[in-house]
Amino acid sequence: MTANSRSFDRGLQAAIERMMISPNFIFRTERAVADASAAGGLRLDDYSLASRISFLLWDAPPDNALLDAAARGELRDPEKAGRLIDAMLAAPQFEQGVRSFFSDMFGYEQFQGLAKDQAIYPKFSSALARDAQEQTLRTIVDHLVTNRGDYRDLFTTRKTFMNRNLGALYRVAVPGSGFDGWTPYTFPASEPRAGILSLAGFLMLDPTHEGRSSPTIRGKNVREMLLCQMVPQPPANVNFQLVQDVSNPLYRTARQRLTVHQESPACAGCHKLTDPIGLSIENYDAVGNYRTHENSALIDASGKFEGKSYVGLLGLASALRESPAVPSCLVRRAFEYGAGRAVDEQDTAWLDQALNRFAAGGYRLPALMKDMAMSEALRSVRPVTPVNTATAPSAGGKGNAR
Repeated sequence: MTANSRSFDRGLQAAIERMMISPNFIFRTERAVADASAAGGLRLDDYSLASRISFLLWDAPPDNALLDAAARGELRDPEKAGRLIDAMLAAPQFEQGVRSFFSDMFGYEQFQGLAKDQAIYPKFSSALARDAQEQTLRTIVDHLVTNRGDYRDLFTTRKTFMNRNLGALYRVAVPGSGFDGWTPYTFPASEPRAGILSLAGFLMLDPTHEGRSSPTIRGKNVREMLLCQMVPQPPANVNFQLVQDVSNPLYRTARQRLTVHQESPACAGCHKLTDPIGLSIENYDAVGNYRTHENSALIDASGKFEGKSYVGLLGLASALRESPAVPSCLVRRAFEYGAGRAVDEQDTAWLDQALNRFAAGGYRLPALMKDMAMSEALRSVRPVTPVNTATAPSAGGKGNAR
C-alpha cells in the first residue's frame, strides 16, 4: 500500500482502514471443525471456544493465558479447562462479566435516552438514571460474586449500596461516606424496600411512559426478563385513551383505568398475565418514589402469582424468591448469553440437568457460569439448515400454506 501511494502515512492509513472494516475485526467470528466424538457433528475450534468462554465470563476477548491454553489444546481437557476457568472466576474481570450479563438480561440499553416528565418528576435526571443502574449492578455483584449468595435472595435482600442522589429519591438518611460516592446500606424493616425490584433501576426503566408508571409494562418486564415467559404484542387497534387519561375522576388509579382492557376479549389474555404483577408494584411511581395514593385515591396493591395471593411489591418479591421459574430462567439466559443463540427443543435436556446442578449447589452464580463454560452446549455447533427457496417465506410474507 505504501508502494502504491508512495507515502508511508497514506499506506498506514489505508491498512488501518481495511482492518477496521474487516468483518473479522467488527464481529466475533466463530469457526467450526469436525467433532470426532459424533459422526457428522461439529464443534468450535479451540480459539473460537476461548472467545466464547472469555466473553461469557469476562465480557472481553481472551487473554494470553487463555489463548496459550487454546494453542496447546487444553480447553479440550476437562481437568485443565476446569482449573483455567476457576482462575477466571476468581479474577477481578469476572465482576465486569457479571455486570455485562445482567445489564443485557435486564435490557439496560433502554436507559439510553430515558426521559421522565420534569414537571412531574423534578428529581429525575440522566445522572440519577446512571446511579439507578449502578446501584442495582453493585447489589448484584456484592451478593452473587463477593458473597457467593443464593441468586433467589436477590429478590428479598435489604442490603444494597447508596449515594446522595438515591438517598434523596428514597427519602432515607445517607451515611457520610455516601455523600461523595457509594456506601453499603441496609434498608430497615420499616422501609418498603427489599430486593432488586424495589430499586429505581427496575422501577424507572420504562422508555414508553414519561409521565406515569405502567403496570402492564412492569408486569411484562417481570414475565419476560425474570421468568422467560413471553407476552404477546397488543392488537393494532387497541384504544388506550381511557388508560392514558390520568385526570378522569371516575378512574383515578391505574387499577381502575386498566379494567377496560381486562374486560375486553381481545386484551384480557395478555393483561391477565401482566397486570396482576404490575398493579402490585403501583406503590412506586415512574421513578421509584414510594406512594400510598394516586390522585388522592388509595392504591390497591394486591396481586396474585402462580395461584397465590399477596400484597405489594414485597409480597411479590417473596413469591418470586420461591418460584422455580426464576432460577430456571436464569439458567436459560446464561445459555443464550454464552451460546449466542436462543434455546430450542434440543437444548431441553441440558437445561434441565444444568438447573438441577444449579439447585444442588445452592443457586450460586459462579458455579452456574463454570457449568456453562465447561459444557458441551457451549462447545457444540448446530449444522446450518439449508433454506428451501420453494417453501421459504418471502420478505413480509408467511410462506406457502399447507
